[in-house]
Amino acid sequence: MKELNINILRSPSRSSFRRILGILYLLIAILWLVMRVAGIEHKTGRFPLPFFDIVYSALFGLSGIVFLIEGSGISIGRWFGKAYIKIDPIGIFIKKGVFEKEWAILWDDIAQVEFSVMKIRFRMKNDSFQELNWDNLEYEHIQEIKQSIKSCAAEKTIKII
Repeated sequence: MKELNINILRSPSRSSFRRILGILYLLIAILWLVMRVAGIEHKTGRFPLPFFDIVYSALFGLSGIVFLIEGSGISIGRWFGKAYIKIDPIGIFIKKGVFEKEWAILWDDIAQVEFSVMKIRFRMKNDSFQELNWDNLEYEHIQEIKQSIKSCAAEKTIKII
């Protein structure tokens, strides 16, 4: 049986340009606040910085931090969850994105597997159907999924079309 375990989330490549851009964004955010504080005549009963200046600086600073982190080769998406393809003797488990729901099917419930260009269609033992669509998957992962499913289905004597 050919088991498959692929982490779909890839680490971004290191980029000096993104790191420099991140530093520039942070400098602009800090300089914007400094210039606004230095240029405002303080009046009693008035907040020294308008609300939108704070929001603007916070968003610019956050963008700078994101550029710095991603430019260093660290994936921010991994902080929020996982995306994977896992095929083992128990079943098929696919989560295409960090915020997407896991698609799972057990080998014991499958009666037939039908391959097509855009999807794999599973006929279940209770005569219902489930489909695995290829959207948002890379070509190399699709080919590995096909090979692994064919291998596992043959071993479990599931009819393949």
